[in-house]
Amino acid sequence: MQFRDVSFTYPGNSLPTLNKINLRIEGGEFVVVTGGNSCGKTTLGKCINALVPYSTGGSFDGEVTVCGKDTAETETAELASRVGFVFSNPEDQLVTSTVRRELSFGLENLGIPREETLSRIERVCSDLDIGVLADRSVFNLSTGQMQLVAIAAFVVMGPEVLILDDPLSHLNRSVGKTVLRTIRDLYSAGTTIVWITQDVTDVFPLADRIVVLEEGSVAFDGATADFLRETGTRGFSAILPQHVEIARRLAAAGVDKRLLSPSLDEMIALLKRRLREGKGR
Repeated sequence: MQFRDVSFTYPGNSLPTLNKINLRIEGGEFVVVTGGNSCGKTTLGKCINALVPYSTGGSFDGEVTVCGKDTAETETAELASRVGFVFSNPEDQLVTSTVRRELSFGLENLGIPREETLSRIERVCSDLDIGVLADRSVFNLSTGQMQLVAIAAFVVMGPEVLILDDPLSHLNRSVGKTVLRTIRDLYSAGTTIVWITQDVTDVFPLADRIVVLEEGSVAFDGATADFLRETGTRGFSAILPQHVEIARRLAAAGVDKRLLSPSLDEMIALLKRRLREGKGR
């Protein structure tokens, strides 16, 4: 997908939420979009499936191409069959009465045969451990359960692109790990993942790239290793893993920046090796 000089201003606003965004995301990449509150990251995600500007109104300039389609020239239904968007608030997107109906809704709209539909639903219920919820009313679920169902409703469709807006915000750590494992499996199978969050702690080791937005513009776009090196000298608004914060302080104290790693285990191993060599500084 590609953003070319994309700017967007919401109705009634004088300042743009997105300002001249140029960004390319390759098929099969896992990209984390981060930044502080009101930096434009959710709006950027909504541009990918044309929720912006078609469901919001406002002033839109530039071009967004997704799965080879110009979003300005593609019907919403066609994009929906290829691009999934999981909102941070699950109540905004549950549309049927029961969990099973919610999971089958998109597949039925795509014309997926009944046997395959049932097979996919069984598989996603097992992967996300929500089988016991299948016949429950979506209105009687906890917020965390709703979030799981909302995620499952898109996972079951096997989208080419899946956008997740702060998907762990309503989940406890155990359930969050289940979601991360499921998304990692989708990524391994070739799905393009765009993960939107201010807190990159849980998803950081999975990402290929980090995109940081500041005041509607791209402040950083690069590999996680490059992001680590940049954080040593720049103050991004993202909430970083604890080991990254420690690494930043070590770098500021003069420790070799090559010790920085997205992986906690790898960073510990590098530190131990350096200490054995007597080259901590």
